[in-house]
Amino acid sequence: QSIEIIPGDLDIWRAPNSTTPFLRVDGHLGVLQKLLYKLYVTAQTIFYSIRREQRTPTIYSDLVDITAVILLANPAHQTALHERKKLVEARVIRADDELELLGLLQATKSHAKESILWAHRRWLLNEAGDSGIGRISCHTLRQEFTAVFRAAEVYPRNYYAWSHWRFCVDALLDTLTVGITDDRLHLLLEQYDQLSLWVEQHISDYSAAHHLTNLVALVCRLDGGLGASTESRISPASAFDHVTTLLSRYPSHESLWACAR
Repeated sequence: QSIEIIPGDLDIWRAPNSTTPFLRVDGHLGVLQKLLYKLYVTAQTIFYSIRREQRTPTIYSDLVDITAVILLANPAHQTALHERKKLVEARVIRADDELELLGLLQATKSHAKESILWAHRRWLLNEAGDSGIGRISCHTLRQEFTAVFRAAEVYPRNYYAWSHWRFCVDALLDTLTVGITDDRLHLLLEQYDQLSLWVEQHISDYSAAHHLTNLVALVCRLDGGLGASTESRISPASAFDHVTTLLSRYPSHESLWACAR
């Protein structure tokens, strides 16, 4: 599922006899760019006129809808994002629902590369985790990893997405140092395998290669804390073998040489 901003006139995209101003196909929502920018102007006018009013259920509902429109058109709108944080704190918006909305927004290139949206995700994870990043559930972390790879696909070499990946790995390792559980250990191995595969398929992605080597280093610092079988899979020796194999095929890529070093 995703929200896409589509160019051109709606008549080009929508089915005959359709009266909706949006395009919906297989769970994906298309919003006409011209229409969105008109809505953006109107939404901003309403937003600044009501955000200082006394909060009522109607005002809360309007703010939820209006800020969503604003962020769809302008993902760097810090005032709208700050307002949504207050709505989360007031329990008007659930943190999990906000993360789901961000996942839809960040499926587009313009939103995938926006740093403050990734910062907003991390803030939400702290809110959802009750007691800091170490309390983030395995299910939520898996969703976050999925969001990272999705964003890295639509916006290549996405520094902000990979920084978020590191945040999630740190959260995962924090819980593993306290007590090892099978689901979290499996998720760690899953991420190592997925990132290794990503580097194979995106050999010019310097950020991904950097975080792959960092993951190996982080596991090594635990000094046996994750068990012999895990640390034999995520080890400098296995990582070096992987990188040298890639270098034999793609010797001109700097990211791989940096990884090997």
